[in-house]
Amino acid sequence: MDRESAEKLHCNDVKRVVRALEIYELTGKKKSEQHDSELPRYPYDAFCFRYPREELYRRIERRVDVMMKAGLVEEVEGLIATGVPENAQCMQGIGYKEVLEGLKNHDLQSTMSDIIKKNTRNYAKRQETFFKKMPNLQGLAPSSPEKAAEEVVKIYGRE
Repeated sequence: MDRESAEKLHCNDVKRVVRALEIYELTGKKKSEQHDSELPRYPYDAFCFRYPREELYRRIERRVDVMMKAGLVEEVEGLIATGVPENAQCMQGIGYKEVLEGLKNHDLQSTMSDIIKKNTRNYAKRQETFFKKMPNLQGLAPSSPEKAAEEVVKIYGRE
């Protein structure tokens, strides 16, 4: 149906192949004929937190430690016990998939925690790369959520 898209997509990239087929089925147009514009459809302002790498990694470490202490492993065990399949979408999120794999391998919680931290750091790096390409994005480096709100108010000059 769409030779150009087929040549660009790897045959194992099922999500994108299915999406290309859906586009054709729903619109009658090939995905390769779409010319997605870099220009946004509507005006917007976007904000993101930008932390120094060391601070970002400290925050990730703290967050994962809190999740583990709050019972992430027990939550995953409970989901499994209620019959949620391992391949369910809710089991694919960072944290859940590592705990699931760790339970199967009889890993220590500290090992699971280390893997979650590593995968979260990798995800944060991919997010930073994505946001760098986003037009109209303003990076904020606040010391707290309250400071972030103050910075946004300063940008707009109103409360």
